[in-house]
Amino acid sequence: MNATKKKELSLIDFAVLSIIFFGYAIYISTIYFFSTGQGAPLDPGSITAGDHWQSIFTEISLLIMAVGYLYFRRFDVKQLDFSVGRNTLPLTLLLIFAGAIASDIGIYSLYWLFPPEAIPANTVEAAATTGSAGFFGHVSFALIVFALLNGFFEELFFMGITFAVGKRHLLYALAGSLLVRFAFHTYQGIPTAVGITLMGVVFLLVRRKVHSITPFVLAHAFFDVMGASLYYWIYNLL
Repeated sequence: MNATKKKELSLIDFAVLSIIFFGYAIYISTIYFFSTGQGAPLDPGSITAGDHWQSIFTEISLLIMAVGYLYFRRFDVKQLDFSVGRNTLPLTLLLIFAGAIASDIGIYSLYWLFPPEAIPANTVEAAATTGSAGFFGHVSFALIVFALLNGFFEELFFMGITFAVGKRHLLYALAGSLLVRFAFHTYQGIPTAVGITLMGVVFLLVRRKVHSITPFVLAHAFFDVMGASLYYWIYNLL
């Protein structure tokens, strides 16, 4: 007779899954940050289709490991809701704009607080010089496939696994998820990592009221393709 599947995860489960999902990414991000002295904002045009396919292969491999761990722990993955309904699109748009505004607040607050010489060049203004053609020039089939997979990969952890931790330890898991989100984005520099973390705060707040993870996946995928900055979009498109 099969044992009853678990509805909750422990903090230890959360820690193990954090390592499976993002351990290597955190390691690489940290090494790059300290080797450069400050990290550097990401230039979308510098990433090739081969880079995207390699990332896709890596994330699929990590997903297999994570699913294997969840199976070993007899966790009921069916309770993770990826349903689509009439509110999916409005919620996705809400997350896109609210998340982008939060990201801008974090990034440009630090740009304002620290002297320009102490941080990497503002890639928003640098990239904007090419106009709308350059704004869409990096978009490719490989990028779109990667963005959809990466949105699922990351938000499965942040909006799914994190919220599956028992209520007694949920606040610790929420704080840990923000630390993880920050840690593997430090390669882009502290301002960007802070901005992305604030975007994560917005996602967590909305997630407490929204059961389906799908809007978070779609919003994240949009950010992976078009960037997570309202200022960046306006500067390039107007």
